[in-house]
Amino acid sequence: MQNSIRIVVMGCLLGLLAGCSFFSVYKRDIPQGNLVSESMVSQLKVGMTREQVVYVMGNPLLDNAFDANEWDYIYQVHKADGKVVSRRVSITFHNGLIGAIDKEGVDNSTITVNERPAATESTSVTPQISD
Repeated sequence: MQNSIRIVVMGCLLGLLAGCSFFSVYKRDIPQGNLVSESMVSQLKVGMTREQVVYVMGNPLLDNAFDANEWDYIYQVHKADGKVVSRRVSITFHNGLIGAIDKEGVDNSTITVNERPAATESTSVTPQISD
């Protein structure tokens, strides 16, 4: 009887000790917003149409209530270790074509073009999708 009580008590203590281990609880990364990858952003070029942007980046998550010619793609990942990775791409359209691309968190550069590029019949802008 004494041995069985000791075995039960030791089993309970080992079970409690395993629950109070030094390892932390599993936490997942929590992504929010539109997925914005560097390969997607590198395909954006000044002069692309809205349809081409939707093909490359997808539809923006929210519509801009104040300016229909500006699309914002926002992506955040809340890492399990507490870090937050943020990426934002703002695309401004002039006469239906991309006039400016503003990037934050992708490669920390900003591209701004105030003029519409001259369109010719021989040049066409098509998105290049890489695997």
